[in-house]
Formats: sequence, C-alpha cells, structure tokens
Amino acid sequence: MVVTTEQLLSLLGVDLAELETYAGGRYCVIQRDPQPDEGNIPQDTDIQLLIVDLEGDPNTGGPGFGHMPFGHFPFGHSPPGGVLALDFEVYVESTLVLSYVGGTPTWSGGFTGTVEMAQSTDPYFFYKVTAQQVSPPMFVSEQVVDVQVVVTPSAPVLDVSYQFTIEDLTPPSIIGAEGVDKFHCRIVYDDEMAVSGPGSAVRPDAYTIVTENVDPEPGVDLEVVAVTEVEGSGATQFDLEFNWEQTPGCQYRIDVDPSVTDSSGNPIQ
Repeated sequence: MVVTTEQLLSLLGVDLAELETYAGGRYCVIQRDPQPDEGNIPQDTDIQLLIVDLEGDPNTGGPGFGHMPFGHFPFGHSPPGGVLALDFEVYVESTLVLSYVGGTPTWSGGFTGTVEMAQSTDPYFFYKVTAQQVSPPMFVSEQVVDVQVVVTPSAPVLDVSYQFTIEDLTPPSIIGAEGVDKFHCRIVYDDEMAVSGPGSAVRPDAYTIVTENVDPEPGVDLEVVAVTEVEGSGATQFDLEFNWEQTPGCQYRIDVDPSVTDSSGNPIQ
C-alpha cells in the first residue's frame, strides 16, 4: 500500500495554535532554537536562528536569482539588486560571539559556526545563523542563557533578546532531618524530588533507619512503613512514618537508597 503526501497531510491536525503579533519594522528574528523561554536544554546545545529582512526583494537581482538555495552567495559579496546586505552581531551572555560585517562572519567568545544567506518564495531575504560551542559544555546546570541579536546596516535597527534554560544536572542532597513525633521524622532535600517511578522519594523501601547509640539499652529497630510528601513543600520535604515509636535517648541515622532521584532524574549524592 502506497500512502501519498496528500493522504498523509489529510490525517494531520493542529492541537494548539498561538498568535504572536509582530509589531517591529523591516527586520525580525524567527525560528529560534532553543526557543525563547524553553527549558531543559542540553549543555552542549547549538544556537540557531533566522534574521529576516521582510522588505528585501531578491527577485530584483536578475535572471535565476529566485531559485538559488542556501550557500549560493559567497561570503564577502552582497546579494544582487536592491537587497541590503545586513551587518549584525550575536551575543551570548553579553559576550560577542558573532560579528557579521560586509558578508564576512567573525566568531569569538567560545563559539564557531555558519552564516548562510537565502531567500523565501514569499519573497523575503534572510540569514540562517548556527552557533556551535567550540568546547562544550560551556553552560552550567539550570543556567538561564541570554541571547541578543543586534542588526546594524548603518545604525542599530533591531535589538532583540531572549532566554532559554539549561537542563538540571545537579544531584540533590539532604539538608536536614528532624523528629516530628514518636512515630514520624521529616526529611528535607535541597531540590524538588521525584514522587513517582523507580527514583521516587516516597518509596518506604528507599529509607533505612540505623541506631547510632544506645542509652541505656538498645532501642527497637525501626522500619519506614509510609512516606508522605509535606503539602506545600514543592516535593522537597517528606514525613517518614515508623513501624514503632522511637526510643528516648537514641540517636538515629537515615540512609537513603542511591536510586532516589530529583524530578530531573539526577540521583542523590
């Protein structure tokens, strides 16, 4: 059975559509990857975007110009006709990583990459920028990365910034534990913990209670029979319920299974 493109497209639907109104001038930045406000981005991510000239008409450039794909304009040459060859800069975390002047890209700040000029069939003219980290990863866990694009044909005509967030790669730690009553202890983590799956922090078998001293007699060995997330804690605090009451004068230690993870899947230290 052969499925045509038309048949395949007829099966597609739109689950969500959002309208973003562009109120700028001739130039804009679109198709950003990572997208603005996107989270959980890998440390070694590339940064891609299109800088668009909405009024440049490449069809004025002569026969056959309208069929040229990416890469048919060599660096250092202006596009034909009345299209304005843009000068622009790209900054990452306020550091200049790309200066594009007179059709020549200059990379710095730990980045390298490509700049390609092309046209759309609409028509409009655009530059495809791909910035790659020279020695990844440059970014750190949960860093909010700022990207700025400045278009300057002769004076600044476009200056836009956006952010994305790097994935959480920091292992969680226990920052406290205290008795609540004879049958309960509260454990506190420094990060939002998983509450389902194999790394869940609400698994009773993830906790072992060890008696570290006896005064004057050994206490009853305790087991955790239930774990409850403390309401409003953002999955950072949990109450452990014991099968027996704690022995007065005994000091207890909680050992947490290394399979317990935070909500991003990082195992506990």
